[in-house]
Amino acid sequence: MEKLQLENAKLKHEMEHQNRVFQQQAEELDQEWRTFMAEKKKLTDQNPMMSELKDQCIALRKELEEKTDDLQHMQSINEALIVKEQMSNRELQNARKELISGLYDMQNSRSLLGVKKMGEVDMKPFHDACSKKFPNRDLPIIYTTMCSTWQHRVKDSSWHPFKIINGSLQIDEDDGELKELRNDLGEAAYKAVTKALLELEEYNPSGRYEVPELWNYKEGKKASLVETIEYVIKQWKTQKGKRKR
Repeated sequence: MEKLQLENAKLKHEMEHQNRVFQQQAEELDQEWRTFMAEKKKLTDQNPMMSELKDQCIALRKELEEKTDDLQHMQSINEALIVKEQMSNRELQNARKELISGLYDMQNSRSLLGVKKMGEVDMKPFHDACSKKFPNRDLPIIYTTMCSTWQHRVKDSSWHPFKIINGSLQIDEDDGELKELRNDLGEAAYKAVTKALLELEEYNPSGRYEVPELWNYKEGKKASLVETIEYVIKQWKTQKGKRKR
């Protein structure tokens, strides 16, 4: 009897131990389940955000593709415009050359618009200065020779009577040759030479030879292609009217 009681007590102890183990395992499983459900809920909550982000990425990718297509289209248009502009510029240059060639034959001393050789020294100041300085000499030979000499000097690329002031190219008034010209023939002849020098520096600094340009003599400035054409048409109509009389 006593032995049976001991076995029962032992069995009861083992059962209690097993119950504690099972209880602990049950609690652990319950915790794992709670953790699993929490993670599942978290993922479920995140799914709408992930879906929204995915939709945004798709929309952005589509917009990028559209922008890329637009950019390629604009580049094609820009390239076409550049080619067209280059062709137009060539046509305008050719038209300008034709007008310059034609106006050479049309212009006279009374022309309001014609062709001016940029870099050409004006003879009139030399004529006026020489007529005062050499009144009893062969004036045409003297002033044309002097003007021609200075024209040759102006075209000499080794002569560079300039200086830079505040980033701007200006005549060096202390240049020995220019000072001598000013003292010898006066301010007008000096300005004729310095003006020719500045024109060559603007139009042809490397070659230093005269460049023909459409010129508005009345306003003392470069003439546009449009006003030159209008002037030529007006002159043509005037001449046509005279022939009918």
